[in-house]
Amino acid sequence: MINGMFSSKLEPTLEIVAVGVDQVEVKIVTTIDTGFNGALSLPFNLIQDLRWPNGRVADTVLADGGKRQMDVYRGIVLWNGTPRIVDVFSAETKPLLGLMLLEGHLMTMDIRRGGDIVIQESSPKPTMAVQHTEKPLLGLVGGIGSGKSLVAAAFARQGGFVIEGDVLGHEALGQPEILQRIAQRWGDRVLNPEGKVDRRKMGTIVFASPVERTNLEMVVFPWIERRIREEIARGRTDPKAKFIVLDAAIMLEAGWNQPGSKIVYIHAPRAARLERLQGRRGWTAEDLSNRESAQWPLSIKASRADTAIDNSGSPEETQRQVDDLVKRWGWQ
Repeated sequence: MINGMFSSKLEPTLEIVAVGVDQVEVKIVTTIDTGFNGALSLPFNLIQDLRWPNGRVADTVLADGGKRQMDVYRGIVLWNGTPRIVDVFSAETKPLLGLMLLEGHLMTMDIRRGGDIVIQESSPKPTMAVQHTEKPLLGLVGGIGSGKSLVAAAFARQGGFVIEGDVLGHEALGQPEILQRIAQRWGDRVLNPEGKVDRRKMGTIVFASPVERTNLEMVVFPWIERRIREEIARGRTDPKAKFIVLDAAIMLEAGWNQPGSKIVYIHAPRAARLERLQGRRGWTAEDLSNRESAQWPLSIKASRADTAIDNSGSPEETQRQVDDLVKRWGWQ
């Protein structure tokens, strides 16, 4: 439940939180416009500050019944504390909030004595289960340290067959033919005393140079992609699996997602992600920035997603969101 108020002009207003590039959070006071058929409309300069990616041009119906073409962007809004991926119209007007909002869920507004407004998101009806010729494929994307593995485990408890890209990456570096090519190019600079690849040494080189990173990707990506296809095929023949989950940090960048697959963006503030990485891997803020530079900006990843999960809270809260999503998609 979200509380709003009336402005001096008797217009219902609501403060929302927009999440921009690098997960910078900006509070925006919006005016609720029941004649606006979109989710959110913001001034162009504000969208530029948030650096949300442009998606398309679309016709929209204005409050006076007229129509006009407007640029549509994809952004993240914290709605009732939960991140939602929304289509955002660029307009020269003040920020407007439409009642048909956030993944098509209807909003209800209750105006009470004293001018208070209580806005609630109507509970969406669960999607009717569909008989798929193939089991659904779900991909997880998000920032480094956002907790994709924890979310993958939550989906596994709902019957998901999880494919861990990081595990396949480890396996790739242990393949004799790949190890030989790595040794030929980088030699002792990336090998440990046992002749195996030292991932920390390798990371120091490839994340400092786009050229070196590309050379490594050319060696390992074909093997990883083949193994992903094999694991997807194995998941689709596993009678216990209801759907397949691909947890791969660079899934979108490498083109490993498949047509028709669902994409879920995992949200966690940068400070929380850095704290996790400092505790687990001893990373500094510079280490995180270097590795993030090798991936797409978070705003781009979010724009490609179908929905989002907030993983900044407790594991129980994350599991609840996963359970709700599986129910909504009819994958039980």
